[in-house]
Amino acid sequence: MASTLDILRAEGAAQDAEEARPPFVSVNDVRAFIATGSPAPSDNITLEMCWLGATEFNRGWHVELLNRADEEVFEVVEEGLGNIDPARRSKCIFALTIWKSRDDSLNEYCRCTLPPTAPRRQH
Repeated sequence: MASTLDILRAEGAAQDAEEARPPFVSVNDVRAFIATGSPAPSDNITLEMCWLGATEFNRGWHVELLNRADEEVFEVVEEGLGNIDPARRSKCIFALTIWKSRDDSLNEYCRCTLPPTAPRRQH
């Protein structure tokens, strides 16, 4: 059985590796990492992508992200996504679920909102 110190060292090394990994900026790159890297549910990754929208549900939020490169043509991309069916649309979007904490008091500080200047998608 590993000692507490061994566990702390291993977790510290894993955290250092996560923090050293560059952020993902494209839908294809993050999907490839998940498919080939098979990260554990507890692994952290950083995403620097365009926020398309989020929908809150009772246990969390469904978030939709686009490639970071789409930032310059966001309005055109958003309009184009509205003109195609959901199956085709999903090829361009990274869908992410953020789960709420079981401790409801923590969820008060974890609101998934957009800043007032960010574009909002209508549902």
